[in-house]
Amino acid sequence: MANPNVSVSPGDIKYADLNNDGTIDDYDKTYHNKFHSETPAIVYGFGLNAEYKGLYGGVFFQGVGKASVNLLTQTANFMPFVNGGRDASSARSEVMNRWRVADPYNQDVIYPRMHSSEFKYNERPSTWWYRDASFIRLKNVELGYQFSKNVLRRYQMQNLRLYIQGTNLITWDHLKYWDPELGGANSGAKYPLSRVWTLGLEMTF
Repeated sequence: MANPNVSVSPGDIKYADLNNDGTIDDYDKTYHNKFHSETPAIVYGFGLNAEYKGLYGGVFFQGVGKASVNLLTQTANFMPFVNGGRDASSARSEVMNRWRVADPYNQDVIYPRMHSSEFKYNERPSTWWYRDASFIRLKNVELGYQFSKNVLRRYQMQNLRLYIQGTNLITWDHLKYWDPELGGANSGAKYPLSRVWTLGLEMTF
C-alpha cells in the first residue's frame, strides 16, 4: 500500500492511478502492458555453411523473442546507494544517467532522482524498470581448410585440416546493461558468456 508519509519530489517515479480512486496502491498494479514474460515465447537459431575447393566456412546465429527483463530483480545489484551513501559497490558510472535538477525535462534516463539511502517508493515493481530482452547473437563462426586427398596420400594421412573458430562473438540486443541471455536473475550480477577464439590443427594418421 502507499505510504502517505513518503516525501515525493520532482524526479521520483510517478505511478498511474489506474483504478481512479485517488490513491496509489497495490490496486493500481496491472498485467496489461507492452511487456512480455521473462520466459521467452520464441527461441530460434539458424546457420549457413559453404565449401569451395577445400576452403569451408560456417556461421550460426541464435536468439530469443517476445521476452522482457526486470532490471530490479535484485535491487541492491542495480540501484545505487540502496545500502546507504557509503555503498561503494553501487558507485558506478551508470549513476550519472539519472534525473537532474539542472535538466528536469529530460526523461531519457535510467534512474530517477538519486537518494543517499534506501528509497522504496522508486523501487516498486513497475514498467519503468522493464526492458525488451529479445536478442540475436552470432553464436559460432568457423573458417578452415581441408587438405586434399593428394596431400593426405603423400604424407600417409587420413585427414588434415586447419581451422579457426569463434564463439559468442557479437550480440544485438535492447538491454545493453548485461548479457541478455542471463535474463533478469540477480539484475545481471552473474559472469557473462565469454567470447572465445580457437585456432586448431586436426590430423588423423
